[in-house]
Order: sequence, then C-alpha cells, then structure tokens
Amino acid sequence: MFTKAIYGACVWHVKINLKNKFKSKSVISIFNEAVRAYKISEFTAKFFELECRFPHVHKFLMDVGVERWVRALFHDDKYNIMTSNIVEALNAVLRKAREYLLLLLLDAIVDKMSEWFNNRCIMADNLTSPLMYGCEKILRYRCLIAGTLVAIRINENEWTIQGNECDTVVDLQLMTCTCKQFYLEKLPCVYAVKAASVIGADIYYDCCSVFYSSAFWKYTNEESIYHVPPQVYWEIPEDVLGIMVLPPYLKEYHKRERPRTNRFHSHS
Repeated sequence: MFTKAIYGACVWHVKINLKNKFKSKSVISIFNEAVRAYKISEFTAKFFELECRFPHVHKFLMDVGVERWVRALFHDDKYNIMTSNIVEALNAVLRKAREYLLLLLLDAIVDKMSEWFNNRCIMADNLTSPLMYGCEKILRYRCLIAGTLVAIRINENEWTIQGNECDTVVDLQLMTCTCKQFYLEKLPCVYAVKAASVIGADIYYDCCSVFYSSAFWKYTNEESIYHVPPQVYWEIPEDVLGIMVLPPYLKEYHKRERPRTNRFHSHS
C-alpha cells in the first residue's frame, strides 16, 4: 500500500523474543545499548561484544535484519519511533468494535477518528509553544544539561561543544552533530541546544523539524471526517458499478468454534 515506506522491527517485540528464547539479563542489557546507539561505531562495539559473548544471539539478531531494529543503521528517517505502540493502542481501542459486522466496524473507526482529529485540532489551537507537548518537554530538559556545557565558535554555522563526557561539532545550518542524535531525531540534541542558545534564546526552535511544530500538528488534524451517508444518496460512477467484487477466501475451521480475537500474550 505504501510503496515508499521502509519497514522496521518493533524493539519491544524483539526484546521479548530474546527474553523468551535465551533467558539472559546480560543479553538484554547489551541489546538495549546497541539498539539505541546513535553512532555506528557505538553500535558496532556493542554488537561485537554480543557476538563474542553470545554468538547464538548474534545470529538470531542478524536473521531478523540488523538495519530493521538498529537506529543508527535504519535506511530512512525514523525519528524517535522505536516500537509499534501506536498500532497496539489502536488495536486496544477497537477491541470491542472488531466483533461487529464489517460495516459497523467501519462506522466505529470513523467515529473514533473523527473524535481524535477534532480533539487534537482543539489541543493544537490551545498550544502557546511553537512545538508539540512532548517535544517542548524534551527541549526544556536538554536546556538544563546544555547550561553545563562550553561552546566555542568555529565559523558562522559550526560550533565545538565541550563537556558531557565528549566534545562534539555542531552545524546549525545542516542541522547535524557528530553525536548523530540531532540528525537522526530531527530535534536538537543537548550540544545543538547549547550552540543555538549562544546565538539566541529561542533559536533552537528553528532547528527542529517542521513535523514537530504545533502548526503542522494542527494542519494534519484540521480536516473533518464525516460519516458515510445512506446508500440511497451514493453517487457511484458507471465504471465502478461494473466491477464485480468477490468475497474473500476463508480458510475452513476443523472445529466449529469462534475465531480467536485476542493475541497470545508473551511471557518473560
């Protein structure tokens, strides 16, 4: 359906599979550090440690596809999305509606989407910050850490930031930092916040991706979602009326029982 989308693996589900299959806290600890590394060198070091200590775990993760679950090796913009919580939340909201007939299920989805779009549009109107709620909170926290750093100007756009266990180079024009966090998240890291704060108090807002802005949040939710009118009011083109739609193929059940609607829970 989405031909340009690049699909990744949910970090939480990969971790649960590791817990169930290998039963080792050391594996999970190394995995957590490797999966959230921003630099390829940091990931390589942790993954090499995993290969030396747990070669069977290393092979399992290689079979999953390293570029699908590692932040540093993902082929496109992943921002800070590491799990499939959005899908799980939607499944939970529609748990009861999934027992309805198809048309009633679609009506329930329309109801919920219409409610969400309207509520988020109201929330965006009430925002006083240029950024969404979560992003503003993250930047405020990073501002506290940035206050302990030292900024040395290299040229008009580049800065050397010293402190916080390492020295980095920030380019505010290209929106990059040698720590890689700024580039991957599209949100200023503590080093970029320090460089931006030297130029102007709120200039780090301009370094954030437009997708984090409250204006863009409102723009994506400002459309109204209406219910499907009764069938007597439908205006269907002639070429569509001529298409024959066959029912889907259904696998026959050996036992006459109701199909399972809830997934099997993982056990750690």
